[in-house]
Amino acid sequence: MFTRSLLTVAVSLVLASHAQADNLAAAEQYGNGNKLDATQFGTALGLTTSQSGTNNEISSEQTGQRSEARLTQQGEGNYQSVYQFNTYDEYSGNHRAVIDQVGAFNTANVVQLDDAANSASINQDGNDHRIDLQQSGRVNDFTGYQGGVGNQALIIQEGGARAEASQSGTGNSLSVEQTAWPFGASMAVSQSGEFNLADIVQTAGGRYPGGRIELDQDGQANNAEVAGTGAWSVLEFTQTGNGNELAVNQSGRNTRIAGTSSGDYNRAEIDQTGDNNVLDLAQSGSDNLIQATQGGWWGQGDIGTVAQTGNSNFASLTQNVNVEGAATNIASILQNGSNNSATVVQGQ
Repeated sequence: MFTRSLLTVAVSLVLASHAQADNLAAAEQYGNGNKLDATQFGTALGLTTSQSGTNNEISSEQTGQRSEARLTQQGEGNYQSVYQFNTYDEYSGNHRAVIDQVGAFNTANVVQLDDAANSASINQDGNDHRIDLQQSGRVNDFTGYQGGVGNQALIIQEGGARAEASQSGTGNSLSVEQTAWPFGASMAVSQSGEFNLADIVQTAGGRYPGGRIELDQDGQANNAEVAGTGAWSVLEFTQTGNGNELAVNQSGRNTRIAGTSSGDYNRAEIDQTGDNNVLDLAQSGSDNLIQATQGGWWGQGDIGTVAQTGNSNFASLTQNVNVEGAATNIASILQNGSNNSATVVQGQ
């Protein structure tokens, strides 16, 4: 007798259409070790799937325009993959991917290539999840959330994009890489909890304008590394808690870094390279440290302001002027408390 167990069932969907037709597909699986493959071609594609169990897999591929994939999984060791690509017009992809995963050890992989106005939304709740996102083209969008312990997210966006990513829990890591050219870029990154890591890179080619970064970390022993290039780049940050670290490397003209840190044993290291740049830093608490450097290139017209409130804090501000007779730089340090110390260096 031939039988097929729900625990091992595999479903394959292949849909094809002409450019103006609609394709809609839906699938639902319960159990363990299930696999779903879906392939769609055409315009206005739609896919909705759900799986519940352990070690399940969903793989979808949509080629065309205005496609949407909605994938849901509950359980452990599950995997979801979305590949969306446009063969008609490189300027109008309008693809959308929506992924929800609940459980542990789950992975979401989304690739949206060579299109414009694509979006991805990925939410994971539980422990040891992973997000991998790659978007290329123009003006793409990502929104994501991870809650739990030991989660990881790698977000890569090219051609100008927007990202909004948040994590809550312990030992989470988040990496976001954006290329701001040609339409600029923006990202908002937030983490709450302990021992979290944020690695942020935002670049613009040549003298093109850079982007905007907003960083918010709340908790203990969190770490953030930020690198930004391009004119008019902006970084705004907030760190709340004890033992947090921030390292920033920003280059360009007319850039700005502004932020606050509250708590004890926090550390901020800032390197700002270019002309007419602005630095505005504030710390409150005890045993905190700020080391900031401005200058490079012509080293003209930089403004640096540092304020610390509390005890046993240290602040250092260095402004380099590489060309004799360059515009005046301005440095200001304000400290309020006991046993604080400060250093200001200006010149070549």
